[in-house]
Amino acid sequence: MIKKISIEQLRVGMYVHDINCGWLDHPFLLNKFFVPDEATLARIVRTGTREVYIDTALGDDLPREQPPTAGRDDAARSKDEVDRELLAELRRLAGARARARARVPARGCPPAKSFFTHAPRRTRPSAW
Repeated sequence: MIKKISIEQLRVGMYVHDINCGWLDHPFLLNKFFVPDEATLARIVRTGTREVYIDTALGDDLPREQPPTAGRDDAARSKDEVDRELLAELRRLAGARARARARVPARGCPPAKSFFTHAPRRTRPSAW
């Protein structure tokens, strides 16, 4: 199962499914890899990412006695839950964009249009 965890919860033995940053923003060849030692864990922390996705089918899971991060309800949400929330947020933003676009006049700004259509043409100076 794919889970989103905070970087503080990442441990040696876990399988990182997605490091949650751009491919050029981390020193690893792939985005999916096993965390074999503390050195690899330190390299992941140095990337500056706050959260990673782990695959519990290929590596260790969070310990059962470890409570979620204080004040955060997304400490161990599944990828499907995160995807649903992201989709809902994208739909909300798309609706806001459509409403903002509806307020823009369809034919453009009349003063700007008249400026460009009625501006005097520049001619070459007679000294040339």
